[in-house]
Amino acid sequence: MVIGVLLLMLRRHYPARVPGILLWGCGLLMFTGGTALYLVNHLLQLGLSTVPGNAMLLCGFALLLMGSQRFVGRPVTWLPLMLLCACSVSLIASFLFVWPDYRVRITLFTWTLAFMALAHMGLLLRHRSSWASHYTAGVLLCVSILMVARGTVTWWVDTPDMHIYQSSRVQGAYLASFGFSVLLLGIGKLFMATERIRADSELIASRDDLTQALTRRSWMAAAHAALTGVVRQPVAVLMLDVDDFKKINDLQGHLAGDRVLVALSGTLRQALPPGGLLRRYGGEEVIDLLPPGRGS
Repeated sequence: MVIGVLLLMLRRHYPARVPGILLWGCGLLMFTGGTALYLVNHLLQLGLSTVPGNAMLLCGFALLLMGSQRFVGRPVTWLPLMLLCACSVSLIASFLFVWPDYRVRITLFTWTLAFMALAHMGLLLRHRSSWASHYTAGVLLCVSILMVARGTVTWWVDTPDMHIYQSSRVQGAYLASFGFSVLLLGIGKLFMATERIRADSELIASRDDLTQALTRRSWMAAAHAALTGVVRQPVAVLMLDVDDFKKINDLQGHLAGDRVLVALSGTLRQALPPGGLLRRYGGEEVIDLLPPGRGS
């Protein structure tokens, strides 16, 4: 719950920098709601806590996956995931009220979670290479292994009339491991959000607001690294100035002058070889550093 609230607070302050953070926060709060229903199980009839509790847990896991799809820029497959959750919950309800069998219910629940965890892990490994994504993918792998193992061993250690709070070493280990893995998963999402915010902040600090060329500090640091490398190779520094730029501002206004600078910077970035450095040096002046090996 705490991590879910933190993610929603981050979204309030950085709404555009971390796509999917709203779904992550809501997913963790869905876990909280599902857990709360199980905690009041003794106050409610079995079906009033089991079916909604399972539904909230499954939907929470689906929301985490959908949030990651949005985070990496992929289409959100909300309809297939919601249909998967609905089918799983419907079957769980059938094997609670019509053909009561705890083993079938636990298998349906755990294997559905395992499927979504593996899909989630594959998504992160395909589209993200950061340490936070790898950490989260590792947690998802552990979750999938745990879910498959629990859904399999239930046919040897449980009975059809068992319930979730019946005393059992296997059941106790499963509940503790599941709760701890959800905590680690929430921490992974928090890491991914803060990592994206930090990377975007560093990018903003190193770029000119108008032209997106490097700022003085970032350009000088990159140029110093190129000039003091272990292998000394010739480089070229080019300075360009827009002729009669003041006339553009005087006759057509400063907004027109800004558009000229943006177009110029975009053209120069496309013309630069890989590793070239572009900096806005003055009002209408830019400076380019061609990488080692290109200077001659």
